[in-house]
Order: sequence, then structure tokens, then C-alpha cells
Amino acid sequence: SLKGGDVRPPRWLDVDVMLLLPYIYFVARIIPKLPIVAGFFAVIALTSLHILFTVSMFVWKGLYINTTGPIFVLILSYLLLTLIRYKAEEVSRKQEEEQRKMIRKMFETYLDPTVVEAMVADPTLWKEIGGTTKVITAFFSDIAGFTTISELLNPDELSDMLKCYLTPMTRIILDEKGIRDKFIGDAVVAFFGAPVPYEDHPIRACLSAINQRTRIVELRQARIG
Repeated sequence: SLKGGDVRPPRWLDVDVMLLLPYIYFVARIIPKLPIVAGFFAVIALTSLHILFTVSMFVWKGLYINTTGPIFVLILSYLLLTLIRYKAEEVSRKQEEEQRKMIRKMFETYLDPTVVEAMVADPTLWKEIGGTTKVITAFFSDIAGFTTISELLNPDELSDMLKCYLTPMTRIILDEKGIRDKFIGDAVVAFFGAPVPYEDHPIRACLSAINQRTRIVELRQARIG
């Protein structure tokens, strides 16, 4: 018996230990599933309930239950868990940012910026490349009589002509959400409908071909003129 008639619970009913177990379980299993702010208020609520419980037991039953010990363990566990979560989220954010940079670096010279941003937002679009079967539209174009033309030009003139041709042709493909796969000499190899899927990829490929023919006429007239 303690001063004032309050008593300590029997050792075999050590309420301090009995309370610590669910508190630790709550912090370890429930708190991680909650947002950080919600977890904070949940710990505050549980702390308040513990204080209310211990005060009530002392007032109504005359039982003294340790108030500070379980609260200290509860708050310390929450702080440690929050620190671990913060560090883990920080590492995850850095990894995601590095992944975004890698995607942009890999595809920004081949794809339209809108397609690149879609791939950044959904990395599965590029991770599935080569591992899935899809219906897409393949696109091939080249310059008629290029071999004959190339024999009439010196290397600098040929390089300048290809640059003036391939740059706008690629731009037309990108404007229609196509992907320039590669250049083979004067040939442009591209495809439509992947990695970001869209239903009208055949139409976009045809529009690219039509727009390229129109642009070629303009380039020819400018070169002749």
C-alpha cells in the first residue's frame, strides 16, 4: 500500500507491460500505414487516452499505473519510426528523380517532349519495351535516287543536304507522336503507337508521310531557288 491508500497492481498483472505491448504493436503496424500527419495525431490521441486511463484508475480504483514510462516508449518509437520513414521516402524521391533524369536523357533526342513526359510519369511504358507484343505502325522513308544524287555532291554538300532533309522529316514524325528509331543513310525508320499507346497510330503515320511529301516539295523549291 502506498501513501493515500493507492496500491500498485500485482506483478502478475503488471499493467505497464500489458500496455506497452499493444502500444508497440500500434506504432509498428498501424502508424506506418497512415500519413505522417495522421500518424502524429493518432499518437497524440493514444497518449491522451493513456493519461485518461491512468488518472481514472488512480481516482476510481486507487491503482497507481506508470504514466510516463509507456508514453515515453510510445513517443520515442513514433519519432524513430518517423525518422526512418522520412529517410526512406527521401531515398525513394532521389531514386525517382534519378530515374526521371535517366528517362529524359535516354529518349529526349528521339521522342516528342509530350511522349517523354508521359514515360516519366509512367515508367512501365519504357520498361516494357522489348517485352510485350503490341500492334503498332512501322514507318520507312528515304530519298528517291539518293545514290545518284550523292555521287554528284562532295562530302560537305552531302552532309548539308542530309541535315536539311532529316531534321524537318524527324520533326514531322515527332509532331504526330511517332518515334524516330534510326537513320540508315538517307532513310528514316520510325514507328507509331508505342511506348505510349494510342488508337490512331496508322492515321498519324499516314499524315506524317503526306506532310513529309509536302515538306520535300518546299525543300526542293528552296534549294533550286
